[in-house]
Amino acid sequence: MQLLSKLGVDPSKIVQLFTVKLIRNFKISQLEGFQEPEKLTINSNIVIDSTLGDFCPKLKTIVVRTNSTEFNLAGLENLEVLNLNTGKKVFPILGECKSLRTLTAYASDETEEHAENSSELLPGLPNIESLVIHRFSFPKITGETFSQNQKLILTGNGIEEISQDAFVHLKVLKILYLHANKIMTLSNSCLPESIVNLQVSNNLISHFEITKKLPNLSELNLMSNKLTDSFAFESLTEHYPALEYLGLRNNEMETLSFGNLKLLRILTLNENKIKTVKVENFVEGKEQVVIDLKENPIICDCDLKPFLRILQDTNTKISLMWEVPCNNYKEQSLMDINLEDIKC
Repeated sequence: MQLLSKLGVDPSKIVQLFTVKLIRNFKISQLEGFQEPEKLTINSNIVIDSTLGDFCPKLKTIVVRTNSTEFNLAGLENLEVLNLNTGKKVFPILGECKSLRTLTAYASDETEEHAENSSELLPGLPNIESLVIHRFSFPKITGETFSQNQKLILTGNGIEEISQDAFVHLKVLKILYLHANKIMTLSNSCLPESIVNLQVSNNLISHFEITKKLPNLSELNLMSNKLTDSFAFESLTEHYPALEYLGLRNNEMETLSFGNLKLLRILTLNENKIKTVKVENFVEGKEQVVIDLKENPIICDCDLKPFLRILQDTNTKISLMWEVPCNNYKEQSLMDINLEDIKC
């Protein structure tokens, strides 16, 4: 305060307040005199000797960039955004912040941020629209954890199991990120019909069950999993009629079979084990479809010929993202190999 006075700054006019690493002995009570700060950024470990709401009742945003600061959120009735480097000690009191809409929490030490399930880690959450929880440790997502979320990012948390009622009640959920966990099997029956973007890359998924129609799903990312030929590709267009992007890079597929592509625009299949592509009752979609087949051991033989004819047809709406060589014709690619050279 004395420093601000020397600089001729009226603290009552400041609407963004920062504490920096140089202020190691800063105390919350020293905020007295700042009338309406709207943002507080904490870069160092500070002494919370009073409730923030006593001195900053109109705070809308708090950013905590240290992992050992603890504080009381009582009285912060206008708080909308809270970013934390830690969270387990703060999560139980979040219910006091009725206006909170965005919560981002990154665990700096996973061993201290362990819970048996999502409900134990995040008790009594208010109706948060956007929730990001990263590098905590909870193996199971239960159905009573979340309420009115539109965006959920639950990455790198060691999640292994998702209950059938985990998300289905979230009628406004549009974006769900579950990548970099340990999920082995996933059923779309746990998802609400409102979902638009589903990211579950970098897991251990070998079985992706498609039983429910998701009419709004336009982006599905299943990259870097353990999916094989059992993946129900043909069920996608029936259950996901709005699907435009499908990411299947770095799985364990050997044979690809597809027919109706409908609205699909981008299909990534690179870094699999695909040797052949089968097309049955092929129906082109309305838009140009780009397929990435790079880094697959594709064999140009009679089984592949129907697909090659479609690719090489100048009127087709299917194209390759990259040039892909035939594994048994090293000097030729799928696009330029002479079909008459393939004897059947």
